[in-house]
Amino acid sequence: MTTRQRTVLNVLFCGLLGWGQYSVLAFLWNFIPRNRLSEWAFDALLGPAGSDRISSIHDLAMNVVLCLPLAVCVCALVPRRLVLYTASVMLPVFAWTNVAYWSQIWPSVTLAWAGELLMLPLAVLHLRRRVGGER
Repeated sequence: MTTRQRTVLNVLFCGLLGWGQYSVLAFLWNFIPRNRLSEWAFDALLGPAGSDRISSIHDLAMNVVLCLPLAVCVCALVPRRLVLYTASVMLPVFAWTNVAYWSQIWPSVTLAWAGELLMLPLAVLHLRRRVGGER
């Protein structure tokens, strides 16, 4: 098998991993709801406007932690093509799940998009720095 064929198979495999990760995250977020106590604490500490920002940061941090197993799988592939593999995990799911929002540019939607697009790269970056960098 040539290098090009192996790369294409790895990209397809990463796309399947992305769909699997999306399904796992959707399932897990049913068990990690924001409760009234955390909403009250956010409102009391920062006011209603600040609670949205803190909530978004909390959600991003939780998604990064939940993406660490996927980051291990992506980092196990050829490190030279890490950007390609990371993009092939994220972009198909991102495009499919956000197709209804392409015509709308709202601050909340763009903040959610930033969180969706950054969760796996942040997990990969954290893993690469913690575990040992380049092979």
